[in-house]
Amino acid sequence: MDLNVATGIYRYLKDEKAAEFLRPGAFLHELKKGEFLIIDSVPRLGQPITQNVPRLFKFVFPNGIAEASKRIKPQYGEILDNFAYALRGEKAPEKRAEVAEPADDGGVAATLDEDTEILE
Repeated sequence: MDLNVATGIYRYLKDEKAAEFLRPGAFLHELKKGEFLIIDSVPRLGQPITQNVPRLFKFVFPNGIAEASKRIKPQYGEILDNFAYALRGEKAPEKRAEVAEPADDGGVAATLDEDTEILE
């Protein structure tokens, strides 16, 4: 996904794995079905991202994106994953990683591949 981000209203094109800019906007009441906002400190296209910046931008969805306290709904996870890969200048994999399921002991059990980076 090319990272050509402007503040405003977007929709996600699943087949293209890309966010499509629809129009300027910054408020929830401006959204229609299937749309979301990207606001707050959007980096300019072609400009370096300042190191140690506290945030780059915010995604604002008109509804909850969590399935549980430690799990994002798959459709939103795909959007966030693709933006994260684009920020690193990488192409997102064709298939998303397995969704972590709660373990019997209250923790989270997940299968990780060799390229998974663990942040502590």
